[in-house]
Amino acid sequence: MTRHNENEIDELLDTIKLWDKRKSYPTQISGGQKRKLSLACAFIGGTKVIFLDEPSTGLDPAARQEMWAFLKKMREGRTILLTTHYMDEADVLGDRIAIMAEGRVKCCGTPMFLKRVYGTGYGLRVVKDKNCQTELVTAEVLKHIPEARYVVSFMIYI
Repeated sequence: MTRHNENEIDELLDTIKLWDKRKSYPTQISGGQKRKLSLACAFIGGTKVIFLDEPSTGLDPAARQEMWAFLKKMREGRTILLTTHYMDEADVLGDRIAIMAEGRVKCCGTPMFLKRVYGTGYGLRVVKDKNCQTELVTAEVLKHIPEARYVVSFMIYI
């Protein structure tokens, strides 16, 4: 192994937060750590095309967020084809998304294109306390998202 490869491996282990496990065998680390390790292995050697089949399946929400940050950091200059059942994951990571059903591509495009053509938009839920200044909160949202609409809803706690 060349020193260059060792530096690359050290950097990847640090990025995926497995530096403290660098002397461990894969059988000695958890399932989530194994998943992160195999993900990092896909990037060794400057790989330009990477196929990932549901890489976040089985990860807890914090580990999924870490994986997303890693993939966003590593995607420059690469093509990554990723399959997922999680629409939020596709939205965060995808430059282009293809949605399949029954083995066929049903639609394809950028996340914004798909939302504009097929989506119903985003929802923002704000839980108010007795001191909330609704008008100020609404004005701040509208400043950043002029097309936002205010919809009143409520919950009854029993």
